[in-house]
Amino acid sequence: MVFVTTDREFGQLVGLEKERILPQDANSKLTVTPPASFTVFSFIKSQADLPEDLTKFLVSSSLGHDGVMLMVEAGLEGFVSQNRDAAFTWFFESRKARLNPHNYLSAVLSRALRVYSAVIKRFEDMKSRQPMLLPMRNFLAGDLSRMRNSFHANPMPTDIVDTVDRCIKGLRATQSPKKSSTYNDVYYIDENDRYYQYGHEEHARPETSVPPHGYYCLLNSNFRFGVSYDAIRHFNVSEAKKNQLVKGSFYNCHDQATSPPKSALHMNMFPSDQIA
Repeated sequence: MVFVTTDREFGQLVGLEKERILPQDANSKLTVTPPASFTVFSFIKSQADLPEDLTKFLVSSSLGHDGVMLMVEAGLEGFVSQNRDAAFTWFFESRKARLNPHNYLSAVLSRALRVYSAVIKRFEDMKSRQPMLLPMRNFLAGDLSRMRNSFHANPMPTDIVDTVDRCIKGLRATQSPKKSSTYNDVYYIDENDRYYQYGHEEHARPETSVPPHGYYCLLNSNFRFGVSYDAIRHFNVSEAKKNQLVKGSFYNCHDQATSPPKSALHMNMFPSDQIA
C-alpha cells in the first residue's frame, strides 16, 4: 500500500509509522485466502515530481508483492492516472488523515478494502480473471471500457462490484469457437471481429527495457486493478477466418501504433498490450 500525498507532515508520519498507520484490523478486512498483510510506503510528491517518478517507485516497491494498492490524496487524480489500470486506487483527504490518522483511515479503508477484496476474489476464478485481463487498448468492447472507467472513477461507484460482474458476464458472452475451424478452441470476440484466446504457451516474455518502454509498461505487465497475474501468459490474436492474415493497426503498451508482422496468422499480445 502506497500513500501518495503532497502533505509532507502526513507523508513523513506514514514513513515513520509504516504498517502502524493502518487500523489494527486492516489485514483481517482484506478477506482473501491465504490471509494477506500490507507493506506500507509513502510517496511525498514535490512540485518537480512527474507521474513517471511515481510509476518507477511503484515498479521497485512492488517487487515480491501480490498486489498494489494506492491511497491517493484528493486532487492528484491526474498525477496517478497512468497507474490506474495496474493499481487499485482509492482517494483520501490528507488534512483529515494528518489530524486523526487512525480514526480517519479506519473509516476510509473499511469500504476500500471491502471492494479490493471482492476484486481479488474475481481474479482467483479463471472464468472472471480472463476477461479482466483483456488488453485495454486493443480489445474493443463496451463492457471492457465500462469496467475500466469504473475503476478510474473518483469516487468509485457504490455498485462497482456489481458493475464489474455485469461486465465480466458481458465479455464472457462474446466467447465462441471459430466457425471456420474444426477445433473447439474458444475465443473472446471484440467489436472489430478479432479473436482473442488466452493462451497456455509460455514461449514469449514481456520486454522490460526502459526505453523504449515506460515504467508504466512494466507495472502493467505484472498487475491489473491492483492484483498480480501471470506475466508470461499472453493472448493469441487472430482474424475470424482460418488462415486469414492479421491486418490493421494496433496500439502497443506505450500507445504507439503498430502493424502486425507480415504473413502473421496470429499475434502474441500480453494483457498490457505489449506485442511480442
